[in-house]
Amino acid sequence: MKKIAGLFMLLSVLITSHDAIADCLACWNTQYVDIHLDDQQTISGFILWNNSWISYNQNQSYDDFTDYCDTLVEFYSSDGGQLLLIKYIDVFDHLLPRQPIAVHQVDTIDINHIHGIQKQFHAFNGLAGAGQIPFVSQFQQSLLANAPIDQIKVPGPALSDAYLFNYNSALRKKELALLSKELNVLDSLVIMIIIHYD
Repeated sequence: MKKIAGLFMLLSVLITSHDAIADCLACWNTQYVDIHLDDQQTISGFILWNNSWISYNQNQSYDDFTDYCDTLVEFYSSDGGQLLLIKYIDVFDHLLPRQPIAVHQVDTIDINHIHGIQKQFHAFNGLAGAGQIPFVSQFQQSLLANAPIDQIKVPGPALSDAYLFNYNSALRKKELALLSKELNVLDSLVIMIIIHYD
């Protein structure tokens, strides 16, 4: 009888568990946009967006919003009024498949100066991530376009993994393993990318 009761409890948890799982609030997708500013200037780049952020912050749903700009302004008004615009994203599928990496330039835009936002098509729309998007320099981007000499994956800070890619032929795998333990890379030919997950 105890086995049947235990089985029944397990089944009821499995059947109802999908209702109890919250949306990942640390997760985001990339979206390429044109931002029209009050001074008639238009700038383009990627924003990170998750529809759950609106309903979580406002305790209501904005699914019926048809104007993307209004939805973003509503959210960022309650979040300090700054919109992060990533000018360029790259993906290094041979190293980290479908993982967006921000390259070089990022702008912060005061939403009070935004006249409108339009979604635009881009091959890198809809790439998923969580937490902070990884950033690399243009020099690091050029290195990452090639296969590294060695690479190591280790647990990163909080909910993340750290990937070290070695492009220094003088650095042995043993030394790379030591660097990975400290997560403190000072060699310009060793690139560390931290990938967060929920």
